[in-house]
Amino acid sequence: MDRKIMDIKVNTQAEYEDLRLGIGYLGEDPAKNEMMAQLWPFLRNEEKGRPPIEAYEGDVVVIGPYQLEILKIHSDSVKIAFSTLTQ
Repeated sequence: MDRKIMDIKVNTQAEYEDLRLGIGYLGEDPAKNEMMAQLWPFLRNEEKGRPPIEAYEGDVVVIGPYQLEILKIHSDSVKIAFSTLTQ
């Protein structure tokens, strides 16, 4: 499985194949005492975006045919490894 690693700034979007991923809030989750990233996924050909996802370092998130591994969350950006799942 090929991976592409991106460092995405808060309040911006990145594209990986047919996935656009917006990064909303980045900050500490007081309940878990961990940094959290709010992800806004949009898949091409879907009429509307999907609900936001709260993700933490080390999480693996599947969005349609894509797998995202949350590598590092900083105060102003999040580093994510993107890959396409084989079918």
